[in-house]
Amino acid sequence: MIYKKNNVNILQKKTISLKKKGRIIGLCHGVFDLIHSGHIEHFKEAKKYCDILIVSLTSDKYVDKGLNRPIYNQNKRAEILKSINLINDVYINEERSSVNIIKNLKPNFYIKGPDYLVKKNDDAGNLIAERKAVELNKGKIIFTSGKKLSSTNLIYKEFDSFKSFENILKKIPKKNKLELSKNLDRSLELLKNLKILIIGEIIFDNYIYTSGLGKPSKENILSVKYQKDELYLGGAYPVAKNLSELSRKVDLLTYVSSKNLNQIKKKNNKDSFNLKGLITKEYKDIFKRRFVNEKTITKIFEYYEFNDQIYDNSKLLNFIKKNISNYDLVVVCDFGHGMLNDSVIELLEKKSKYLCANVQTNSGNRGYNLFTKYKKLNLLCIDEPELRLGLSDKFNKLENCIKNNRMRGYKQIAITRGVDGMCFFNKNNFINYPALNSKTVDTIGAGDTLFAYLSAFSKVSNNYHLNCLIGSISAALKTNIVGNSETVKIKDIKDTLKSFLKN
Repeated sequence: MIYKKNNVNILQKKTISLKKKGRIIGLCHGVFDLIHSGHIEHFKEAKKYCDILIVSLTSDKYVDKGLNRPIYNQNKRAEILKSINLINDVYINEERSSVNIIKNLKPNFYIKGPDYLVKKNDDAGNLIAERKAVELNKGKIIFTSGKKLSSTNLIYKEFDSFKSFENILKKIPKKNKLELSKNLDRSLELLKNLKILIIGEIIFDNYIYTSGLGKPSKENILSVKYQKDELYLGGAYPVAKNLSELSRKVDLLTYVSSKNLNQIKKKNNKDSFNLKGLITKEYKDIFKRRFVNEKTITKIFEYYEFNDQIYDNSKLLNFIKKNISNYDLVVVCDFGHGMLNDSVIELLEKKSKYLCANVQTNSGNRGYNLFTKYKKLNLLCIDEPELRLGLSDKFNKLENCIKNNRMRGYKQIAITRGVDGMCFFNKNNFINYPALNSKTVDTIGAGDTLFAYLSAFSKVSNNYHLNCLIGSISAALKTNIVGNSETVKIKDIKDTLKSFLKN
């Protein structure tokens, strides 16, 4: 039988009764995402120690293996385990460790795989507490002796959605790969105290969820039924949230209207970065309202609310002149809605210690917000159409475009390419990285997330493979999130990278 939290007392009573009858209880615990021969051998050996074998599996919420894991949800994994004759009962454990289920069932033997004999393989760090719980309840911990096989390795080799990681592995020299984890830890330590300034507009993203009604009989339009709507803070705001995952010293410099300032401040009180909102009299907050299908999140239509003009930038220039020297990293989100003009850009280029910019072309600025207005950057991040538009080059190979003389002022260039991933260029390297997620929910903000993480890591790390992997993983994780409802966490990026490096 399959048990869950709401009926664990039934399983508890059952095991107590069986133990009174002299039956020996064994407990195995794990994720069991992809059952393979190593698992079967593990269960066979476990069964030799007990009459009743119970398997506790980690619920989806606590599977810390990164992007697109687990492959199978907890209910499917439980069904697969229950179909194995060696196993008597299955329990879906909705906690981070198996300590409480050990306390409830008091197994005679708690049985782990041979890989757990090596401390570093205990990724979740729960084995010490689990051993203590077993021994307190007069049980014994056993390690099976079978061949070590990895579900992760099989998943990366056999599942199409993970083969892009395999392709990246081929691009990374073995020596470089071995250094990635060490470089990641060093970079994260350096980033903690990095002083970061983000400059750019906040965009109010309004998602209006609808269901389709079809075409009206008398008009050639599409009609939908309103279901609900959600308002998220987008634009430069999630970039600041992403960077505050890495540094304790993050400031967001933006324009705001007095009308919505309190709403933004209320939101910012829950976030760990400083909002430096400049009240500009004629400024109108930017709203982008998207009508989407409530089930598929497919976008149907969107409209903008904004003033299409260049604003008075005297307050912005004064802040930059007085404070720019205090920041180690300046990250510019240029959405082309009037905040950043030539005088601001010139000052940033002259005074910034390390300057990164994402220059976007959208339906509100098409053809008027070209990356070429920046003459020199430590990192330029744009998508392929933005590159081609800025260079007026529709057909040349991407590598030839990047080598254009007009690109000489940018030390590093990241070109995002949607489902084709990204390519990266610096003085000595040009390399393509495939997209890492084939099961996207929403692509909004993926490029901004990549830009945020790549900017930060490029400041502290010379390992461009690490930097691009972090950026690519963060973008892939972002495509699993609707709009800017959540932020990609550095823990999830680390878990994905760790899982990737095991392969």
